[in-house]
Amino acid sequence: MDNCEFYLLYSGGYDSTVLLYDFIDKLPNKLTVIHIVTQYNQEETKAAREIIKLVKDKILNYIELEMPVYKTEIEYIPYRNAQFILRALSTLTIKAGCAIILLGLIKVEEPFPDCTQYWLKTMEKLVQLENPHIGLEAPYINNTKDEIYTVGCKFKVPLRNTFSCNFPVDGVECGECGNCKWKAKHKYPNYFRVIKGGKNNV
Repeated sequence: MDNCEFYLLYSGGYDSTVLLYDFIDKLPNKLTVIHIVTQYNQEETKAAREIIKLVKDKILNYIELEMPVYKTEIEYIPYRNAQFILRALSTLTIKAGCAIILLGLIKVEEPFPDCTQYWLKTMEKLVQLENPHIGLEAPYINNTKDEIYTVGCKFKVPLRNTFSCNFPVDGVECGECGNCKWKAKHKYPNYFRVIKGGKNNV
């Protein structure tokens, strides 16, 4: 792995922010962070930029790529993650012997096809048809959001700076989608019980 390049597809949401902090710890100054700018959620982009300001001295590079992906009326957006992966790969020039693309996919209760090991391995096979030296990894794909939360507490991930709302209204979190309800339950009291005295770490 010493001759590999590492890229993290970053949304600005909580799950990928925990992954960012986790791999900054594992790979200091070796991680290239890629954020896909979409039309449907500019608040994610604002959040991503604010988080990157906090870690800019610990990553190798930050790249923004635009892509015309539009929101649907349901929480699942078909082919979104597949499009993000292919958009990133169509732009990158990989100079090392191999590359690893890191994804913030997690285990969910909803039947989202792109949050399964089967989807991940199938996408990797597609990518490797053109370049067998590129791998896809989703370290949290078998972990629930609550399990990832414990990792976020370990790294003092600033939950309040992340934006995971599926249906924002005028740039404000809706408070009704699954991500908003989860965030409301975890934003303050549980965090303080794990990070004692961490008044500025939420």
